[in-house]
Amino acid sequence: MENKLMKLKNLREQESILKEEKNKLIEGLEITHKINEMSEKRTKLEQEIRDHAVEQYNQTGEKKFGQIGIRVTTKYDYDEEEALTWAMEHSLCLSLDKSSFKKQMKVQPLDFVTTEEVPTATIPTEIKEVNNE
Repeated sequence: MENKLMKLKNLREQESILKEEKNKLIEGLEITHKINEMSEKRTKLEQEIRDHAVEQYNQTGEKKFGQIGIRVTTKYDYDEEEALTWAMEHSLCLSLDKSSFKKQMKVQPLDFVTTEEVPTATIPTEIKEVNNE
């Protein structure tokens, strides 16, 4: 009988340990869920900030709004087949190395390529507290 009681004691202890581990795992899953929610909210807010800053840039032309900066890049839009034909005719940028082709566009604009300046808002990694007095 004493032997069975010791077995029961061991089983209860092991069960208790496993329950604690399970609770930690559940807590970990809940934390993971909260992290995912927080990440979604952060991403959405960052996009709202960027969109607002780009909107302000489009209205004012200013590239700095407090800690938010605007970086303007050039976007090239072209028909790839036409670009490859041009490249083959000129023996340049063959197999259409897109990076090289974009660099070439800066030097020699082509009539089948449209350019568009695309403003992008940058948010600092380290956000400083600002007194609004």
